[in-house]
Amino acid sequence: MSMGEGGYARLINNDGVWITYAYLPYSLNIDAVKENYSNHDHLDGVISIKISSLVEPEIHEKIKRWPSGRKEKIIKRVKNDVNYTELLDNGLIKVKNSKYSFKVLPIDIDSIAMKLIFKIFNQYQETGVIPESLAIHY
Repeated sequence: MSMGEGGYARLINNDGVWITYAYLPYSLNIDAVKENYSNHDHLDGVISIKISSLVEPEIHEKIKRWPSGRKEKIIKRVKNDVNYTELLDNGLIKVKNSKYSFKVLPIDIDSIAMKLIFKIFNQYQETGVIPESLAIHY
């Protein structure tokens, strides 16, 4: 049975054009990677995303009428699809794999880095704010 794997990323630079994250993947099943599980000094992987490539959600607004006659404005953020392949091909997302990468996709990108990228785009569409740090574990 798998003990789990995941990754951690921290925003290290936001110059208004690019955002850059340092990240560390880990697998609790691999002893060499497990040693660095809680040591965030080993954030040696880099994820760079051009800010203009972040996809904005659709904003839906409606007025809800309550039985008491009161009205309330409801705002809902509807996520849009992101074409990650096109963003990677056009150089709008760049990844320098960590030396602790244990699973690399056929496109030569660490699988944990891709999952962190998915989470960055997802959180941005949910909140409208670039996340300072994020973690995944599965």
